[in-house]
Amino acid sequence: VMLLWMLAMPWPIGLDAIRRIGLPILLILPAATVLMGLLLRTEERRLHAEQELQESEQFLKAVFKSIQDGISILNPDLTIRCVNSVMKKWYAAKLPLEGKPCYLAYHGADKPCNPCPTLRCMQAGKVEVDIVPGLSGSPAEWLELYSYPMKDPASGEVAGVVEFVRDITERVNAEEELKIRNRISEILLTVSDNDMYAEILQFALELTKSRTGLFGYIDEEGNWVCPSMIREIRDWRQVPGKPITFPRKTWAGIWGRAMIEGKALYANTPFNVPEGHLPVNNALDVPIIFRGESIGNLLVANKEAGYDEKDKAMLEKIAKRLAPILHARLQTEREREKTRRMEEQLWHASKMEAIGTLA
Repeated sequence: VMLLWMLAMPWPIGLDAIRRIGLPILLILPAATVLMGLLLRTEERRLHAEQELQESEQFLKAVFKSIQDGISILNPDLTIRCVNSVMKKWYAAKLPLEGKPCYLAYHGADKPCNPCPTLRCMQAGKVEVDIVPGLSGSPAEWLELYSYPMKDPASGEVAGVVEFVRDITERVNAEEELKIRNRISEILLTVSDNDMYAEILQFALELTKSRTGLFGYIDEEGNWVCPSMIREIRDWRQVPGKPITFPRKTWAGIWGRAMIEGKALYANTPFNVPEGHLPVNNALDVPIIFRGESIGNLLVANKEAGYDEKDKAMLEKIAKRLAPILHARLQTEREREKTRRMEEQLWHASKMEAIGTLA
């Protein structure tokens, strides 16, 4: 512009101006201005790209945080790369999660789980799903785990796994309660009164994976009566054909405390038992409560892996379902016993009256 402006002047003045300023400066200055403009434009584009990238990252982080299910991204060696806030809430006792093996952080184990949907996902390169238990003490007791492979675009190899984790505790609990309700109803409809205790106890042992157990109730005099015990308990001084009976003053141990306190108790340490008694390595006792009072109990023992809150909750569901049924059955048995005694007294009285008449 300056060069054209000078050329537009009268030629003597224009030549004098060019001679004083110098032609190279007149040529370099526009070139430098154009170069600076290009650099500024390039920098503007870079800043704009960075801004878009930051906005995109913030958007993805917002989406990541807003998802109400758990998300966990794993490296091929099963170490945790990153998690969302839901996983941190479920596994608060194991924070920080990043950098730890998933089996240690999520299950407290020292080796990968078996079966493991994530390992299957990496081996097959496809989506795998499974239902897995949550960490003990976590509000998410049962989880539905979907494992999605992340593949390297260049090699096609699995470079990581995205785990999508959904809390299905309510669903599993509902299914368990339905199973318990149906099984107990089946036993009550198909099994005689005398065999009912043994069938219920067998069902409790199956659910808790226990090797032995007892099912007892409190009779009209306040004694604990055990009409059913399973296999391994032998030395209980049981009178053939009669149930085991313990007066209240003799109640002791974990089952006695559970009955007196009216709450479920379990222990995973070996018990001190009399000589000749079956060894008891662990035990869980749940009292059967009806209208605030203990009317019976379920005791299971010798589970290989030991008992936890899940076993306790499961047995409590059985006890809750049994409470009104056991109460009604005990009331019926007591009425039958009263009727039998009255008939016996009437028979005895009539017999004495007949003897007196003959005399």
